[in-house]
Amino acid sequence: MSKTIKTVETLIERAQANYAKTGKGVAKVNRRQRDMWGVGDLQEVYRVETDGQSISLYHYETLTAKVTNNHIEYIYGQSVSDADSVATFLNKTAQQFGVVYNASYRPSVDRFSVNKVDTDDNYKQTEIFANN
Repeated sequence: MSKTIKTVETLIERAQANYAKTGKGVAKVNRRQRDMWGVGDLQEVYRVETDGQSISLYHYETLTAKVTNNHIEYIYGQSVSDADSVATFLNKTAQQFGVVYNASYRPSVDRFSVNKVDTDDNYKQTEIFANN
């Protein structure tokens, strides 16, 4: 199973709350990158945007997942942290009763994949995305 990232869950909730209040649904987390000379530049780590119909996840300013009306529109990943954040995002936004999403990245073969796990059908896994 993929690791759940609480930061992504919190950003989804904040973006949806911001959209309900102001009509602009954006929430993001920035971190200061440190290097050997001290304090570096501020860099965006995660961003979640919603317009009421669709919701998108960005990781280091790259779109990694988009869900529109409970339908997965877009998935992209190139790292284990992408896999964990995409799985967390899909489990929180593309909610289907009895379904859990699991993502993985295998650097040895450079393969990113997302599986749908049906908890009602003996945990049957179906691959829904792979970047062979």
